[in-house]
Amino acid sequence: GPEPAPGPGRPEALLGRLADHIGLAPDVVIRHGAKIPAEEFAARLLEAEGRLLSLYDASIDEPAPHPAAGRTRDSRLARISAAVTAAFNDEIRTRLGVTTDLTYHVLNRRVGAQWSWENGDWGGGPGAAENLERAMKTVPGMTALIAHGLYDLVTPYFATRFLAGQLDLPADLRRRLTLATYEGGHMFYSHTAARTAFTADARRFYGEMVDAGP
Repeated sequence: GPEPAPGPGRPEALLGRLADHIGLAPDVVIRHGAKIPAEEFAARLLEAEGRLLSLYDASIDEPAPHPAAGRTRDSRLARISAAVTAAFNDEIRTRLGVTTDLTYHVLNRRVGAQWSWENGDWGGGPGAAENLERAMKTVPGMTALIAHGLYDLVTPYFATRFLAGQLDLPADLRRRLTLATYEGGHMFYSHTAARTAFTADARRFYGEMVDAGP
């Protein structure tokens, strides 16, 4: 027969059902009270197979180091960073004619640590929801397209979906805000199909703005 719905006195049953939904062992979900860190999820989902998910693209997995939680960098990020660095250095020298001995860093944490955030800081991360809401209300014709990879564990798309849903916007302004998702992770544009879809969406987005006029 149907399983009785878990009530207030059966939190373990509710957490067990959550574990079934997300594919983790019940003891992991219960231990974290359902608030599972991204690193823990990436390390535990395929733990029995000795595999580890990429935080930047959870559709990609690889052999897990030992211990899995002890990894110091994400290999997906490392590979893409190397490709971007090489492309940037070639572009500025061959096409733009820039000559420099300075080293280009895709992610320069020393610079980031000194950044003066208007809201928040490097460690805590500033939020943009209030700024977006204010802009949508005060800038005539303001339109926004938010693009997310579905398998990004660093900035999960559902967090943005939740925050966008909390914006205090009337219906006519809310129609100007679009959340688009693509197959892939943090750098979803590294997948050919996702890059093609995003390019089409961006062209349509800018075309609609141009057609709307000032």
